[in-house]
Amino acid sequence: MPCQTSKAGMIQRIELPPKAAFLISQRAPYKCLWGGRGSGKSWSIALALLLLGMQKKLLILCAREFQTSIAQSVHRLLKAQIVRLRLQSVYEVNKTSIVNKINGTEFIFAGLRHNIDSVRSMEGIDICWIEEGESITDHSWEVLDPTIRSAHGEIWVSFNPRESTDPTYKRMIARPMPGTIAVKMNWTDNNWLSPRLLAQLKHMRRVDPERYIHVWEGGLWARSKAHVLNGKWGIDEFTINPDWEGPFFGADWGFSQDPTALVKLHIETVTPGGERLHEGRKVPVMPVRDLYVSEEAFGVGIDTDCLPELFDTVSESRLYHIIGDNARPETISAMNRAGFMVDSCDKWKGSVEDGITFLRGFRKIHIHVDCRRMQEEARLWSYKVVGDKVTRVLKPGFEHGWDAARYALQSKITRTLTMFDLM
Repeated sequence: MPCQTSKAGMIQRIELPPKAAFLISQRAPYKCLWGGRGSGKSWSIALALLLLGMQKKLLILCAREFQTSIAQSVHRLLKAQIVRLRLQSVYEVNKTSIVNKINGTEFIFAGLRHNIDSVRSMEGIDICWIEEGESITDHSWEVLDPTIRSAHGEIWVSFNPRESTDPTYKRMIARPMPGTIAVKMNWTDNNWLSPRLLAQLKHMRRVDPERYIHVWEGGLWARSKAHVLNGKWGIDEFTINPDWEGPFFGADWGFSQDPTALVKLHIETVTPGGERLHEGRKVPVMPVRDLYVSEEAFGVGIDTDCLPELFDTVSESRLYHIIGDNARPETISAMNRAGFMVDSCDKWKGSVEDGITFLRGFRKIHIHVDCRRMQEEARLWSYKVVGDKVTRVLKPGFEHGWDAARYALQSKITRTLTMFDLM
């Protein structure tokens, strides 16, 4: 949809992708752009909101489930659009807000998880843009929806679908609320897709078509028993408690297209173990524990002499021992010469299975909101399926961070003894 803006007598023509034209041309209580990566959904919404904000004074809330800093918001995207459209004389970009200097339109930013009460008290919001809607919880929706709709405002949502059980998917796609306009956009709708992204999607389409459908075509990723960490993990925002055990560091070395991974972990004992009486005799009680993935560093094609720079992005990585994959002793030696304390992991027959059993023994695995790669691997790490039967053979890929986690925690993993160990 073409739009025109004027600046000092100069008229410039701005076009929205055809599928996003309804954002400006139609009124609706709920507007949604959903689909796969590279579609330009967020880009289109940012452009539409800036254009609407020039036509009349609006108060626009840009929200997401987690936002601990302005850097985690769409502030940077809006700023980039303002520069691209040469609208600096219209919009003033401040550290925590963006304001139209002519008519007073204002963009404000908030995370919902820890600010839901302050959002509830906001008045006069005309449009609320929810970015990364797949992460929005039922609780956030239950507070946000009546807050915005009570003032006859609009809620705009952009998201990449994950599972059919996600609250946003149910509200916008599966059982849409009255008045919802939901449009699916994929990379084929983006005339400005970069050659780099196009190369990435073609590669994934060739080597992993199942994941391609989910990531680039917006297909659902069904949770199943084939996923190694099925039902065990979640995305969270947390502060490390000094009473937690750790930190534990583990590293998996990359090779060719496989990434090098460093992870930092902590363990919280929720309920201590011990013994209890059962039918007159004492039986052991296993402790209830949670695992926290607090930081990560991933890199593909990293030369050995560049690994220290990558590892230094994880706090305290030079202060504690790192357990690394023993398959690369030369890399371990190089990292020790660079000032890190890296030890080789132990491997035994069944060590992978024992490590998975240990990981699944946690009540819950909390992955910090900033650890995007560990979230992706937790979602995609899976067993092979033959027919309709789940095997215990791991599919290659998406295990690198979790291999590093197994190495980090190896001192706590119980080794399964075989007959050969007892001989």
